[in-house]
Amino acid sequence: MDFGADVSSSLGDVVGTVERVVMDLDTNEVLEYIVHKTVGLVGDVVVPNGVVSNTTNDALVLSIPTSAVEGLPDYVHSKFGARLHPPGAGPPAPTAPVSAAPKSVEISGKTRLECEEGQIGNVEGVVVDEMTSEITDLIVEVRALRRKVRVPMAWTSSLQNEVIRLQCVRADIEGLAS
Repeated sequence: MDFGADVSSSLGDVVGTVERVVMDLDTNEVLEYIVHKTVGLVGDVVVPNGVVSNTTNDALVLSIPTSAVEGLPDYVHSKFGARLHPPGAGPPAPTAPVSAAPKSVEISGKTRLECEEGQIGNVEGVVVDEMTSEITDLIVEVRALRRKVRVPMAWTSSLQNEVIRLQCVRADIEGLAS
C-alpha cells in the first residue's frame, strides 16, 4: 500500500488518505494506520488495525461506516513526538503518552532507507500480508535507479521513526530492480 492511498469506509465513501503506519517492532505487524481524514473536521486520526477490512496497493478499506470515522482518536505530531487524544479534547497535555505502543515504530513517506553505503531512498509504501497484518516488504524509490523496488523486511537491521537500516549493500538493492 502506497502512502497517500485512499481510505474508504464500509459504505464505499473515501474518508481520507494513508499518511503512515505504526508497526510492532517484535512482530512487524501493523498496529495502526495514521489517516489524514477528509470528511467532517479534517485532521489526522488513528485507525486501529482491527477496523481495517482490506488493503491493496492503492486503497485501505475500513469495516466501519463513514459516520464512525469521526469517533476515531485524533493523532497530533509535534516537536514533543506523537500524541494521541480523544476527539474534541483540545491539545494534548505535555504529560500525554508519546507513543500508542511502547515497542513500535512509525513508517511514512519521510522514512529514509539506508544500506551499508548510505541512503538509497525514502519509503514510498508497505506491503501488508492480509492474513497476518505483517509488513512483509517496503516499497522504496531507489534514487540511483529512478525505480520503485520491493525490499524484504527480513533485510532490516534496525528500525527507527525516521530511518530504517538494511543489512545489505547497494548492489543487492539494485539486483531487486532487475
